[in-house]
Amino acid sequence: RKIFPGDRTSTALEQLINSGVAAGIIQLIDEEKKEKIIKRTGELLQQHYSSKEYILVTHRYIGAVGEKK
Repeated sequence: RKIFPGDRTSTALEQLINSGVAAGIIQLIDEEKKEKIIKRTGELLQQHYSSKEYILVTHRYIGAVGEKK
C-alpha cells in the first residue's frame, strides 16, 4: 500500500503498473495496445483523483492458484 498526493497521478500510475498484479498483466498486452491502455488509465486516475487529497494504491490478492491431486 502506498499513498501519493492527489496531484501526483503520474507517480501513482507508475507504481500501479510496475507492482502487484498489474505488472503481470501489463506484460501480456500487445506492445501497440500497451501505451494506449497506460495512457487511458492515467487519464482516468487524473479525472477521478484531481480533486482528492491523496491517491491510495493498494494491491489485494483474493484468489489462490492450486493444483488438484
